[in-house]
Amino acid sequence: MKKIIKTRLDSCYQKVQFGVALIDESDSIWYINPYFQKITGINKEIISKIPFQKLIVERNIQSYLDFKKNFFNSTNSSISLTKLGIKNTNSGETIFDLNIGMEKENEKNFLILFLIPAKNEKAVIHETKEHPTNSKKPSFFNDSNLNNTLLHKIWNHADSLLFILDKDGYIKQLNPTAENRTGYDSAEIGKNKIDLLNSEQKSRLNQTEWLSLSSYISDLDENNYLEKRTDTSIIKKDGTNLEVALTLVRLPPNEIFKEQTYLGIAEVLEKERILKHELRKTQELVAIRTRFISIASHELRTPLNIILSSATLISKYLELKKTDQIDLHVDRILSSVSYITRLLNDFLTVRKIEEDKIKMEYCSFNIPSYMNETIAELRSLLKNQQDIRYQHEGDLYINLDPKLFKHIVINLISNAIKYSPDNGKIEILSIKKDGYLEIFFKDNGIGISQADQEHLFEKFFRGSNALHIKGTGLGLNIVYNYIKMMKGNIFVKSQLGSGTTFKIVFEN
Repeated sequence: MKKIIKTRLDSCYQKVQFGVALIDESDSIWYINPYFQKITGINKEIISKIPFQKLIVERNIQSYLDFKKNFFNSTNSSISLTKLGIKNTNSGETIFDLNIGMEKENEKNFLILFLIPAKNEKAVIHETKEHPTNSKKPSFFNDSNLNNTLLHKIWNHADSLLFILDKDGYIKQLNPTAENRTGYDSAEIGKNKIDLLNSEQKSRLNQTEWLSLSSYISDLDENNYLEKRTDTSIIKKDGTNLEVALTLVRLPPNEIFKEQTYLGIAEVLEKERILKHELRKTQELVAIRTRFISIASHELRTPLNIILSSATLISKYLELKKTDQIDLHVDRILSSVSYITRLLNDFLTVRKIEEDKIKMEYCSFNIPSYMNETIAELRSLLKNQQDIRYQHEGDLYINLDPKLFKHIVINLISNAIKYSPDNGKIEILSIKKDGYLEIFFKDNGIGISQADQEHLFEKFFRGSNALHIKGTGLGLNIVYNYIKMMKGNIFVKSQLGSGTTFKIVFEN
């Protein structure tokens, strides 16, 4: 294990801006990288004494344990779980996407955890109730500590954007770096009121969530000086965005600015964001490729073995002239070939969807007639004592693409059959009225966890409780895309062990 840590972990993950941890099956931590160490505040000397689940917020612990258990029982080499809250050093939590990979040493299994800061998620900080009432000015503002020469050098040569703002958020002064990066110069600043985040520019650029500097300033506590660091955007003179990490500092009045002013310190995040975006994109592509190879090889192996074994047995039964056994194995071969064909068709369909090559042909058809015909085709798939009950209410006709519609119905009913017990009841209800078609597919199967429901329609995603059941994770992704192509919506309501209800809606 020391070799893995030295060659695979220490050499690769010392400076990355995401968390990496190595754990064993008992949840003991063997390694964490500096980024994750900083987030959690764990001392590397005591990591072996802390189970990884102790770092997880309470509401996510069971999902994590189930997820990890299913991973060890599966054949996947990497799978992912999102929305995992990790306790941080600020008595709050940081939200991560969790990706897992496996390592083996001396017949012992280890997991490498990749914790990527979740997109559009910020750390949740629980603020303390204690608030100082007699804060003193930091020594940064003492004139004896910063003479004019040093201030001059900082202002003129800092890589950060520095600007002085008035109480209304208008720019009073820019340092050379800020002038270069925003496109404004000192002459314009003196003649015009310039708010780098004004409402006119926000409206023109269709930005609805921008933070105005004036409202930002008004939130500063009078007794605090270094406050309110946040990632935001400023608008340059040419109207384009500049992503920055912004800190505002309350400045005392001076000879130049008699009224209250503020120092803005902005660190440009463009490169950092691009690198994070490219890193996330690369990780997603690697994860998809890994899932594709794992699923394709696993799903193809079984039918190919059946074909091989049946072909071998057929040759023997020909010598013995056992025609009944020959017919049995011919059926097995045909069934396996049919499964492989469906599998390859799913892969090709996903490719066509991504390349926008699906051609739709709308026509009007009878809903209950079409549903009954499709259900009849699927009855041969029913398990022992399973039953499908269907009824229709309202108008009879709908105008959709019948091929795409049939694929949606077949997939949802097939899933209900696959994930329901032998005596399961599958109930289907279609309602056409007031210009809307609603179809409900209800089963009493294994159900879907809340965590899995968030990713149910993603490519190659398999529910954590369904990894042992044959499937590619493509069916619902295709269903979702077909429904969206016909301007519809799909909803899911489920609970583990209590079945699942899918609802699809079309306006027509």
